[in-house]
Amino acid sequence: MSKEIEVKVADKKPGSSLVTRYKWLFVCLGVGLLVATSFIAGKIYTDVSMKRDDAKQTIQEVKKIILAPTETPTVATVTDVTKLSGQAFFKDALDGDKVLVYAKAKVAILYRPSKHMIINVGPVAVTTTPTPTPIVVQTPQPTGSISPTVTPKR
Repeated sequence: MSKEIEVKVADKKPGSSLVTRYKWLFVCLGVGLLVATSFIAGKIYTDVSMKRDDAKQTIQEVKKIILAPTETPTVATVTDVTKLSGQAFFKDALDGDKVLVYAKAKVAILYRPSKHMIINVGPVAVTTTPTPTPIVVQTPQPTGSISPTVTPKR
């Protein structure tokens, strides 16, 4: 007489271990971080390209009004006219005006996009910081040879 004993092993539910739960948490966090990073990078790229397009448009508008130098200018926007109050070039400037600086030609143009009008044109004093030249000091090399001498102790 043999009796068979049936042993049933309890099956673990898949995904019930602590490691598996945390693995899914990290996967979700990683995907979320990737999506957020992509969104931010896209926003920065869009802002930079819009500013570049705005500068190109400003340059083209100014070239329709005045014969500008052939070089590509640096374009800046006046954001706080009160900070420029002590400078004669900006005496008629308003917030939102554009400044085109042609460094090689040493000319600046103040342009008001809202009225498609040149407000002022003036010379620019471009200052560059001179590159310091290193001073080389040569120390004289000893002539002859130096050799240690040993004195015997008495």
